[in-house]
Amino acid sequence: MAVVRTLQANITADISQFQRSMQRAQAAMQSVSDRMTNVGEQLSIGVTAPLMGVGTAAISMAKDFSAGIAKMQAGMNITKDEALELGEVAKKVWKEGIGEDIKDISNQIITVTQNMGKLNQQDLADVVKGADTLSKVFGLELNEVTRSAGVMMKNFGITSSNAMDVITVGMQRGGDYSEDLLDTLREYSPHFNKMGLSAENAMNVLLAGAEGGAFMIDKVGDAIKEITIRSRDMSTGTAEAFKNLGFDAETMFKNFGAGGDQAKSALTKVITALTNIQDPLKQNALGVQLFGTQFEDLEIDVIKAMTSGINAVGEFEGATKEAGKVINETFGMEMKKMWREVVAELRPFGIELMKLAKQILPPLKNEVRFLINTYNKLNDAQKINILK
Repeated sequence: MAVVRTLQANITADISQFQRSMQRAQAAMQSVSDRMTNVGEQLSIGVTAPLMGVGTAAISMAKDFSAGIAKMQAGMNITKDEALELGEVAKKVWKEGIGEDIKDISNQIITVTQNMGKLNQQDLADVVKGADTLSKVFGLELNEVTRSAGVMMKNFGITSSNAMDVITVGMQRGGDYSEDLLDTLREYSPHFNKMGLSAENAMNVLLAGAEGGAFMIDKVGDAIKEITIRSRDMSTGTAEAFKNLGFDAETMFKNFGAGGDQAKSALTKVITALTNIQDPLKQNALGVQLFGTQFEDLEIDVIKAMTSGINAVGEFEGATKEAGKVINETFGMEMKKMWREVVAELRPFGIELMKLAKQILPPLKNEVRFLINTYNKLNDAQKINILK
């Protein structure tokens, strides 16, 4: 009997210790509740299910914002203050329904800056939104779009907005039918520029060539590349081709070498002269001398069609924003924007909640750890008795 009484006393002592641990954990949790209630009272609302939902959203927003800032600071090697400024851009764009979360937009900002250089806040926001539009409408990837736009900015001396608009119009007019429009813009922009063509001219040449029957738009760009090189090489073959077309070779080399309007005018004259040749064999031979084997790939109809784009401009300005309006003014997008507006304003609240969590969770963690350790020390009979 003495052994039984001793065993019962030990069991009672272990259970009591476990119960005290439970009480301490309960007290810690009550502290959390009390603190939350105080926050709630300050906001004139109780600790209700809606507050819990708002609190969760606020904390998530604050965490994402903080993570995004850190990612931009590290990824772009900038100061924290500079990253905070970009964080405001990310928040602005996200509030307009773009991207999955702030971290997603932060990643996009890093990519845009790497591909297009440092932009002011408004241009940066516009590029991210424009790339989102091109993604939704045409399935283009942000990295590919901004790489092409960046190359165009450097070669044509245009703004980020101009570059995005040219890409948008090119896509709208079917320029990506062979799925190589962005690659073509990246590869051949330097050559178009040497020919005195603007970004708008270049796109019109590519589109005109496509409409004329080019089986790949890359071939049109390659033809421009070839004549850009040959019209400046001062070679005997090129000089003979100019003479056979009725031009003074030295003057043509000079005009092409000058670039700008002189090169543009010379290119138009060369294509017109080629088009007027009646003998197809002679026409092909001279065409190959000036445009390389691309002339054989494209043939005279495509080369002729390209002239319509050399001086054409067309409506490009604002094309990306207009396309974005159509996509982003749906009912679903409006609802998303409204919710994100609310959540974005909750970020300061989320920061305060995270501060509270830092104060409350460590002691709570200690109590929970003690609770688990105490429970694990009980034998099976004691555990079963507690769980009944």
